[in-house]
Amino acid sequence: SLSNLRRFPVDVIKIDGQFVLAAPREPADAKIVAALAHLACDLGFAVVAEGIETREQLDFVKSCGCDEAQGFLLGRPVDGAAFVDLARSLLRKRCAPSGSALCPLRAERAAGCLDSARRAAGDTG
Repeated sequence: SLSNLRRFPVDVIKIDGQFVLAAPREPADAKIVAALAHLACDLGFAVVAEGIETREQLDFVKSCGCDEAQGFLLGRPVDGAAFVDLARSLLRKRCAPSGSALCPLRAERAAGCLDSARRAAGDTG
């Protein structure tokens, strides 16, 4: 419910993959994705599009202003230990002294995500 945007501490809006799936070809779905992305942006929220399976879908959600994307085009599901390794690798690349495209808020979120993944995988290091 949209009323939850006022009631809960929201900072990210996730657009369901069912809308993303047909959006490049279906005007109604395209309008929904674009409207959600613009609303989230206007409210200062990050926007994540899920269900990205084709380059066409990725290009479309980028054009709508989505900050992040998830889906098989970008990566397949992995187990907990593989995720910890992947997250460590990405954090090393993005937090390199040469400059980072990852803003401090996202770096903090990524570090918290890594900590959660470590606990879930039983990794203490």
